[in-house]
This record gives sequence, structure tokens and C-alpha cells, in this order.
Amino acid sequence: MSRQKPVYLRQKPILYFDQNFPQPIVEPVRESRQVRKYFKLLSVYDFDNQRKDDEFQLAFCKVRGFVLVTLDKDFMDDRKYPIQKLPGIVVIAAPKNQGTKIVQCLLTFTEFLTYVPFPKRFLFDCKFQVSLNGCLARGRDDENQGDKDDCDCSR
Repeated sequence: MSRQKPVYLRQKPILYFDQNFPQPIVEPVRESRQVRKYFKLLSVYDFDNQRKDDEFQLAFCKVRGFVLVTLDKDFMDDRKYPIQKLPGIVVIAAPKNQGTKIVQCLLTFTEFLTYVPFPKRFLFDCKFQVSLNGCLARGRDDENQGDKDDCDCSR
């Protein structure tokens, strides 16, 4: 009889900040204890990937199991970036030079994810657009095998 591993409910998803985030913005986000409590934070600067294009960044995240965090709203285009087999994408709706707003958006996203028992698995095959007003989640519906559902998680 094989023993099953116990389920670890509070997994830390790994967020990977792409080249749209300047390094002076990434550091304050890393210093936020509220964000670090729920996520492991990496960026293009940790892997010397800052001059790579969007397709490379997405493939890199897919291979490593990272969730891509970007300021590039093009990632919400389902034709160019279909939801199936995504590593998870979080689009922050804030200007790239406003670190405080970016941290606040991540805190909004963190608050949203505290209600999900398996955050790491939940993020895959989903896209999130996060602003100061809330979080829009788009993902696949397992029942319909590929149709997407939108969920507005505004406060």
C-alpha cells in the first residue's frame, strides 16, 4: 500500500518580473514583507535575461514553473498568448516608474490569493490583470476543456 504525501496548502508561487520592470522598482517589491510572505520573487536581473523578448520570457517561465509578472498588457491578448498551458501571467496595471502603486497592486493580488487553498496550482493556465481597484482573473474551465471564464475580484 503506497503512502500519499500530505498536501501542503500554503505553497509559495514563484513570481518572475520581466524586462518591463526597471531594477530600481523590483528591489522595493522584494523588500515588501507582505508580498514575500506569500511569494518567492525573482526577476530578469537574477538570470541576466533583461534583453530577451516576450516569447523568451514566457517560455522561460513555462520551463521553470514561474508565474510571469509584467506591465505589458499585450499578454492579456488570448489570440497571441492562449490560456492553455500557460505558466500563469500577472499583468500589473500601473506605470513602470511608480513602485508604490506596483507594490499596492501586488498586495491586492496577494489578498485575493489568500482565499485559494492551492495558489501555486491555481495560477497555472490563468491570466490576472491587477490594479489598485482589484483583480480580474481569466482561466480555463476544466469542464469545457479550453473555454475561459472571467472573474472580477474587485474590492
